[in-house]
Amino acid sequence: MRKMMILLLTVVVCSFWLSNVLVLSGEKDVFYQGGTYAALYAGNYNQVATVGQIKEKGNFGLGVFDLLDGDMIVLDGKVYQADSSGNVTKVKNDAGVPFYEVVNFQVDSEKELGSVESIRQLYNQLDRFRKRDDVIYAIRIEGTFPQIKTAAFSRQYYPYPNLAEAAERQGVFHYENVTGTLVGFWLPDCVDTMNQPGYHFHFLSDDRQKGGHLLELEMEKGIGQFDEIVEMNIAFSGVMTTPLAGEQVLPTMITRQNGLSEP
Repeated sequence: MRKMMILLLTVVVCSFWLSNVLVLSGEKDVFYQGGTYAALYAGNYNQVATVGQIKEKGNFGLGVFDLLDGDMIVLDGKVYQADSSGNVTKVKNDAGVPFYEVVNFQVDSEKELGSVESIRQLYNQLDRFRKRDDVIYAIRIEGTFPQIKTAAFSRQYYPYPNLAEAAERQGVFHYENVTGTLVGFWLPDCVDTMNQPGYHFHFLSDDRQKGGHLLELEMEKGIGQFDEIVEMNIAFSGVMTTPLAGEQVLPTMITRQNGLSEP
């Protein structure tokens, strides 16, 4: 009887420990996405979640705001809006978001990054540190930037243009000699149409006065932190979204998303 009680107690304790490990790993390794890239590209700019709901899912990430009114940066659990006038403000919990990507960021590995003269050189460095091409990576880079170029969408009005047309009217900003954080992800090819494969970064300066979608940069030095994500959770819009019009084809990449050329 005594042995049976000990065995039963052991099973209960192990089950409790395992359930907590699974919960913690789920919090760490889930990439939460709201909306799809296909819906966003087609001009569906109304909210799928509020900022408050997003903060419950993750403390690190990016996105855009309702009516495409600026780019979103989620860093250390705080949510910021970079608007098309170049302003950066902290956002209240009731603000709406039509597209977001967030995780509860925890560092799996950390690497010292060398100086780079372009965003392509940065991507080449990051490629060497990724261990796999079939999972998602959340990437945080603290750096010093002699030059950095960002963009932010402007508020759209009905009838809404598609994302490529909206990108033609975004605000573009050049900053010199700033320190700050790149907040971003690398996604594998298998997420195509649901999201954008490859790298995608937003920037936020240390003084929280400069930010937006990363277009180009020079980096003097940096520290890169990587979180390998093995699970993806997508929340679709609660209302019917408008599909791409006519024969319009979803591009693999639009100019402002790849950050390699002028918008």
